[in-house]
Amino acid sequence: MTGRMFRLFGVALPVVAIALGTSAFAQDKPKQEPKPEPKQEVKKEEPKKAEEPKKNGKDIIETAVTAGLKTFSELVIQAGLTEELKKKDITVFAPTDEAFKAMGKDLDELKKPENKAKLADFLKGHVVAKKLDLMKDKEAKPLHGADIKIADKDGKATINGTINVTKSLTASNGTIHQISAAIKAEAKAEPKKEEPKKEEKKADAKKEEPKKEEPKKDEKKPDAKKEEPKKEEPKKDEHKH
Repeated sequence: MTGRMFRLFGVALPVVAIALGTSAFAQDKPKQEPKPEPKQEVKKEEPKKAEEPKKNGKDIIETAVTAGLKTFSELVIQAGLTEELKKKDITVFAPTDEAFKAMGKDLDELKKPENKAKLADFLKGHVVAKKLDLMKDKEAKPLHGADIKIADKDGKATINGTINVTKSLTASNGTIHQISAAIKAEAKAEPKKEEPKKEEKKADAKKEEPKKEEPKKDEKKPDAKKEEPKKEEPKKDEHKH
């Protein structure tokens, strides 16, 4: 019995000593004060810039193909205007396939090989060599033909009064405005040449020379010799005595 108590005492004593030592160490350790958290600065919101339309990597022709403007794309290639539509900052008014179909025989005539130059001029009438703002610009000068008139009708842009802009597409080198009808080329009236006024009476080939006044002839030419006075002959006696 006594041996067991000694054993228990021998085990418990070190445990109590460790516990007391730990408690004392904990009491001696200085308490750490909580550090103040840094104040977060309020970020000032910068005014948002107006978002610019995102440009895709496709040029005018590639964008037209993607948008389903098949006829327009084919005609541009046929007319040899591919390089023209690769220039920077251009605006294109591209009719829809339905708009080209509505042209009927006129389009068939332009498609003929011998009319390639006419087809090119027709398409150039839909191309402007600069950026346009359809809400601000009222007129545009195309590469060929008459000026394009731009107007705002109920918040939508119209061309030449009757053609509607149905969609706008941004390309890497410009903008395509899809339109409901083709722009008809209007022939510019050439100034009439004024014909010289015809004289009422044609002048003779030779100018009339002033007539030289001839000296007036005497009504009666004086005789070369002056009439000599007649000598009176002596009267003869009627009867001789």
